[in-house]
Amino acid sequence: NKFKQQYNHTEACRMSAVRDLPPISGAIIWARQIERKLAVYMRRVEDVLGKGWEQHMEGQKLKQEGDAFARKLNTQQMYELWLKEISESQNYEIGGKIF
Repeated sequence: NKFKQQYNHTEACRMSAVRDLPPISGAIIWARQIERKLAVYMRRVEDVLGKGWEQHMEGQKLKQEGDAFARKLNTQQMYELWLKEISESQNYEIGGKIF
C-alpha cells in the first residue's frame, strides 16, 4: 500500500535527490501531499454520506483513523527534529576570510 511506505523507500525520495532537494525538504513536501490527498478523501466521504457522517458508529471509526493518520504526517515535528539534529551536530563558527 502506497500510504504505508516510508519516505526513504519511495519514488518521491529518489526524485527529490535528482532535483537536488535536501532529504528533509523532500520528506516535508511528500507528507504535505499525502495530507492534501487525505483531506480530499475525507471530503469525498462527506459528499457521499452527507453532513454528520462522523456521528455514526462506522463514521466515528473512519474519522478517528483519518485523524490518527493525519497526526502521523505532522511536518512540524519532522522539521524540529531535523533542526535539533543539525544544531547539535555542526559547528557554525566561521573563522578567517571567506573570499
